[in-house]
Amino acid sequence: MWLFTQDGFFSFGVCRESDTDWIEVRARCREDMERLRTACPSLAATHEDEGPIGGSDYRFKARVRREDIVKYAADCLRRVEYSDFKKTVDEECREPLRTKAYVSCWHALFLWQEGVFTEMKKH
Repeated sequence: MWLFTQDGFFSFGVCRESDTDWIEVRARCREDMERLRTACPSLAATHEDEGPIGGSDYRFKARVRREDIVKYAADCLRRVEYSDFKKTVDEECREPLRTKAYVSCWHALFLWQEGVFTEMKKH
């Protein structure tokens, strides 16, 4: 699962171990993990991977208790006070590369949406 928040971009998946109480969090940016740690104290120490060469496309990984990350996601929804997420991230984060990455993802999904819509109209 992917989650874009004002704190950062996160990818979640089950831990390789069989413990279902824990979720693996992956991030592209160490600072995102540090902001998440503030909201989720159970976030374990961040492991830094070597990136694509080392076998993973996410450089930063950690484990977090499932109940904490569920609460975090709900809290993010409760804090929504904007009408345009991309603009809010751009204004609050002041990180041009982050803004570009978020907008690029939005654009790719927009193109997919329009392609699906066009295909639906054909049938």
